[in-house]
Amino acid sequence: MQSATATPDDHTVALRLPAAPTACADARRAVRDLCHLKSLDRITDDAQLLTSELVSNAVRYSTDQVTVRASSAVDGLTVTVTDDGQVPTAPNALRRSPASLPTVTSEQGRGLYLVDRLAADWGSGEHTVWFRLA
Repeated sequence: MQSATATPDDHTVALRLPAAPTACADARRAVRDLCHLKSLDRITDDAQLLTSELVSNAVRYSTDQVTVRASSAVDGLTVTVTDDGQVPTAPNALRRSPASLPTVTSEQGRGLYLVDRLAADWGSGEHTVWFRLA
């Protein structure tokens, strides 16, 4: 079951999505709608792509639900994706060594490669990955 909330100022949207393949499309749609509402059309495509990549990873490691939170500002958008999985994520390790970033021929990890290349900034916590587009 999906639930969504928006703050009174309509600068933030939060979704709790089932850990299912449909979560990516639902998250993309919400991020796209927020970008259009806040006139962030120049970053809409990248925001949808990166959101989809992070939600896809979260669905893979989640046991039940994925939480997506998108917040707009005058100069950009921040999207945070959290899974409820048992194994902590550690993608910040990619930032320590550029040699550890996946290549276009890697079997996995291209989503974080895209995040690293397209986002103005990004990071992670135990079960959370976020990015910022400006």
